[in-house]
Parts: sequence; C-alpha cells; structure tokens
Amino acid sequence: MRTRASHPLRHLLPIAAIAIAPQVLPAQTTATPREVVQESFAALSGRDWDAVAGFSSPQFLDQFRQKQLFYAEDDERQRMEKKKNPDSYGLPKCVQKYFESQQGNFSKRFLENFAGVDNLLQLEVLTPAQFFAAWLSGTKNLKSEDLAAGPRIVIPTRTIFGEVFEGDSVAHVLYRRNPSPPGDPDQGIKLITLRRYDGVWKIYPNDDMILAGRSFAWWSTAK
Repeated sequence: MRTRASHPLRHLLPIAAIAIAPQVLPAQTTATPREVVQESFAALSGRDWDAVAGFSSPQFLDQFRQKQLFYAEDDERQRMEKKKNPDSYGLPKCVQKYFESQQGNFSKRFLENFAGVDNLLQLEVLTPAQFFAAWLSGTKNLKSEDLAAGPRIVIPTRTIFGEVFEGDSVAHVLYRRNPSPPGDPDQGIKLITLRRYDGVWKIYPNDDMILAGRSFAWWSTAK
C-alpha cells in the first residue's frame, strides 16, 4: 500500500502561526480616584506644587487663572484710570494720595501671592498649571520675624476614608484633615471631586488644597 509522504513544512505551520500571531498585552490600569488624591496629598506634604498642579483638572486650572487675572487686571485698570484723572476721586488731594497708596499696596500684596512674579505681565504669560503652582508656592515661607521664637508650625495630615462614584466620569473622595482649620464646622471632614479626562482622573481642588501653601503658616501652641 502506498502512503502519501507528509510535506516537510507541514509540522512547522502551527509554530509559524503562533509566531506571527499578534501578541495581546494586558490592558494598562490607570490610577483610581483614591490613588490620585493620595498622590496629590503626598505632593502637598512635600511642597511639590508643580506636581499638585499636574494632578489638577484642566478646567479648574483655566478657571482659576481667569478669575485671578480678572481681579488683578481690573485693579490695574482702575489704578491707571485714577492716575490719569485724579479729579475723578472727588476727594481732597491728601485723601486721594492715601487711596492711591493703598491701591499700590493692594497690587503689591496680590503679586506676593505668586512665587517668582514681580509684575502683572509676568503673571499673564504663565500657563494655567504654572499659574496655579506659583499661587500655591507664593506664601509657603513665613517671614523672618514670624520664624522667631514661638509656637511651632503645624503641617496638617490628610487621611482618606472613602470614595463615591457618579457614573464613569465623576468621583468624590472623602478625607479627614488633622488638625482641622480654625472654626471649621465640619471638624476636618472634607470632600474633593475628580473628573476623568481621556481616561485619567484629575482633581478639582477644594479650598483645603487651594490654600494648602498658606496652611503651613497656621500656628499651634502644642509642644
């Protein structure tokens, strides 16, 4: 009986099929809202303001920049108008000069809220992320006279204890701040909202985070 000889390449076909089959990689997992908030808290504790801004949502960064620039530019416009037309005050010259000096002090104090900024033009050219980072770091250091002998500075801790989802694009994270801000009716319980952008969770900073740089200046009589 004659048998058909098998083709020498026949046994190699299954191996070739395996070799040329596309490799299926495991899907990459993105950080959960809880993890993103935890990382942002670590950045706060480390005073890494650029990282904090990086965790923030683009929408928040744009809105924060526009709002602060509106106040600064409006103040500058009013100051220049009254400088061109001092009679618009309708007040005695000595009183006019007083108000002019106070407006100048306001502009200076406003700019001091942003690190590395000396004038309005420097503020305007910052990107939204740079703008928020500059705000956070603007008053992170106390004045030398405040660092004299006295109570120690308290750096607050933030402990996450829950998260709630609204659909697949909004989440809320609950945490406790210790110590709680003076006069805080919520006893340190805070809520922070996150939104998903292109699959990545971004924080919409609450007042606790927005004022984080300033919170290092809170004093305590604790030893």
